[in-house]
Amino acid sequence: MFLACGSAAVALLIACVGFAWYSVDTLCDAKGRLLRDRAEIIAFQAGPALALRDAERGHQLLTSLQTDSTMEEARLYGNDRNMLATWGEQKSVTAPVYAPKGYRYIGFSQVEVVHNVVVGSQRLGTVYLRANTSDLRARFVEFAKIVGFVFALAMLVVLFLAIRLQRAITRPILELTNTAEQISINADYTIRVDGNAQAELKTLQDAFNHMLDRVQTSEAAIQTAQNQLEDRVIARTQELSKEVRRRQEAQVELEAAKEVAEAANQAKTEFLANMSHEIRTPLNGIMGFTEALMNDESDVSLEDRKDYLATIHRSGSHLVELINDILDVSKIEAGRFEPERISCSPHQIISDVVAALRVQATEKGLQLDYKLASSLPQSIQSDPPRLRQLLMNLVGNAVKFTEVGSIRIVAGMSNQASNQLQIEVADTGVGIPHEKLEAIFDPFSQADTSVTRRFGGTGLGLAISRKVTEALGGRLTVHSEVGAGSVFRATIDTGCVAGQSLVESANTPTPTTNAPEASDVRFAGNRILIVDDGDTNRKLIQLVLRRAGAEALTAKDGLEAIHVTEQKHPELILMDMQMPVMDGYSSTRELRAKGHTLPIIALTAHAMKGDEEKCLEAGCSGYLTKPVDSTLLLATIARELKTITDDTATIPVFAIDQPQPNAIDSICSSLPMDDKEFREIVLDFVERLHQKLVEMRTVQASSAFPRLAQLAHWLKGAGGTAGFSQLMEPAAALELAALEGSSASCNTHLATLEQVASRIVVPNANSC
Repeated sequence: MFLACGSAAVALLIACVGFAWYSVDTLCDAKGRLLRDRAEIIAFQAGPALALRDAERGHQLLTSLQTDSTMEEARLYGNDRNMLATWGEQKSVTAPVYAPKGYRYIGFSQVEVVHNVVVGSQRLGTVYLRANTSDLRARFVEFAKIVGFVFALAMLVVLFLAIRLQRAITRPILELTNTAEQISINADYTIRVDGNAQAELKTLQDAFNHMLDRVQTSEAAIQTAQNQLEDRVIARTQELSKEVRRRQEAQVELEAAKEVAEAANQAKTEFLANMSHEIRTPLNGIMGFTEALMNDESDVSLEDRKDYLATIHRSGSHLVELINDILDVSKIEAGRFEPERISCSPHQIISDVVAALRVQATEKGLQLDYKLASSLPQSIQSDPPRLRQLLMNLVGNAVKFTEVGSIRIVAGMSNQASNQLQIEVADTGVGIPHEKLEAIFDPFSQADTSVTRRFGGTGLGLAISRKVTEALGGRLTVHSEVGAGSVFRATIDTGCVAGQSLVESANTPTPTTNAPEASDVRFAGNRILIVDDGDTNRKLIQLVLRRAGAEALTAKDGLEAIHVTEQKHPELILMDMQMPVMDGYSSTRELRAKGHTLPIIALTAHAMKGDEEKCLEAGCSGYLTKPVDSTLLLATIARELKTITDDTATIPVFAIDQPQPNAIDSICSSLPMDDKEFREIVLDFVERLHQKLVEMRTVQASSAFPRLAQLAHWLKGAGGTAGFSQLMEPAAALELAALEGSSASCNTHLATLEQVASRIVVPNANSC
């Protein structure tokens, strides 16, 4: 009876404690969530008060809490952690501490809640509420009384049942105990228990009798089991020995991995030290010469000032190159490196790289040659910017590490059966030790630290080059001897080149240029709005635009930009995309929604893949990355405004006199074809034009009108920029038809575009 009542009492006590704990936790959580909901309502209503710093309005809002008798204190803080308004008794004026659940209990007597006040994406301040738990304590007392009454009543019922059932359970057990004692004393297994019990006890008696029948059999089974156990122990011992050996091997592997990790960490440490030197060197030049210009000493001549500015510009360009290398590595490690596959000329790209680096080679007294090992296809399917980056890295390294001798570039197809382009860059430089040939392709690594001290660099170029080569469907290898030079061999996939015309000679004419440079751009009072939350950025861009003759307006955030646009009506907006109050994406969408069609050029420090598309989707007309290159900025603005202004007149940006096409049906670009850079732009546009026309026809057939409108919008702007004004009118008509969803009109305008595109020719330089 004691065991039965005691067990029941323990079970009831555990159940009551568990139920009480759950109820207390539920009530406390409900109290906290109720207070948190009130804080959320106050935070929703407190936005205007915090934005306007209206303490009276904030106090009135908090006073509305006095209807709750448990509320003790409420406070409203601004972003500067200073208290704007308060209600109730103040136990502390310090800024509150956030809790993971949004509320926090102080002992068991009080509960406090902290909630942010957010308007749009801007955090304006914090709401703090504190209440007592007098209502919870009253409910807990009532709950304790109910639990005590239920516990007492249950124990009385258990005691009554135990008394009634005790005799029915105990008597058969005593009989079974006596029988077992006799068997133990006499060792007489013929004795059996009389089966006069009921239910489970009857089963127990039968099982006891059956046990006696199997005692002898069990003895034999125990002996057999013992023998089997010994065999299992031996087998398990062997398994444990194997496991020990495996763990020892794993330990050796871990030690090796640890050494590799420590080596990588050491390499990064050396890289950081090297980067510190690389960054500080141009920064010292920038800071030193900037201070010299700021002091404005009278003995500094105009030529010296120009030299100072040139040094500052070179140092800034060097910093941008360092940042670009680091961004490339970060994109590769983040898995965001996705090359394109478009038609491009490998011969033209190699020629451009040779032309760009020949000046550096000549300055060092080196000979830079380019020849073909075999004929090259006129065009391949690859990523032109990445292929150019790969060659710039390899040839630039060769120039940097070669003091005397020459650099030779040899290009050709690997063999006639494979679609692999092979490019060799051979130099007569310092060479690389054999044991370092693979290490130089690791990020942050060079052959040794003396290389960094002697030649500079970050150790990222070759790592990026190998990743680029692999992404382009090939591989990068090196053969080198110390003191004799190095040969870097890169192969890339060209796609199908069957039927392509071939380039037989590496000689290319040196292009001449008569086109105006972006630095010559002038504006006749064009009104341009600069939107940026950084004061330095606004001042710098404002200075560049003012010197170019433009009227520069400024705004600190997207909301202010909307007001300035409505009042001042600028002709173009330079929009920073990351700003407080209202970011550039929201501001651009709002301006487009209000019907503003002026150009909006995105300015952003984000340079990852997809950021440009995000800006364009928001409604921007163009996209530039920070730090802003003033030359590129002016050229971009001029292209968007379609004007270059001098002191007397406004003329088209590329209004350069060109001869008319030789054939009546042929269409040539109005840009100067004898200028290498303009010619490259036109070639790239023509290649992309045919791809876009195929995509237009595909999306038109599937009635994907939004995408068709985007493609037509691209062609309308890009066609005019490339000098093919004949494409602009039908592209604009196609865009309008796509926006209206008229399939028949889209088909008509698209056919017109295809007919115009078929007449486009890109003649040789000076022939159009």
